[in-house]
Amino acid sequence: MSQGSKKNITSEGGKKIVYKRDNKAKETFGDFKESYGHDRLYGRGHDNVQVEMYLVAIGHNIRKYHKLKMKQKRRDQEDV
Repeated sequence: MSQGSKKNITSEGGKKIVYKRDNKAKETFGDFKESYGHDRLYGRGHDNVQVEMYLVAIGHNIRKYHKLKMKQKRRDQEDV
């Protein structure tokens, strides 16, 4: 790690960003494991594991998008 990188990470703003990123990743992988029952990778080899993680991530993003759209729809119905 270069001195510039280390300085950025140890600054107050850098610490907040690192903390936020770390928690966001833990939250997503926690969702995969707990909510969706995806507790292990079934593919063998780098390419298969990568494809499997992409598919799980796509499913996660679709669920998030659907949840957001349903929330907007309920909000719009309440306004009418």
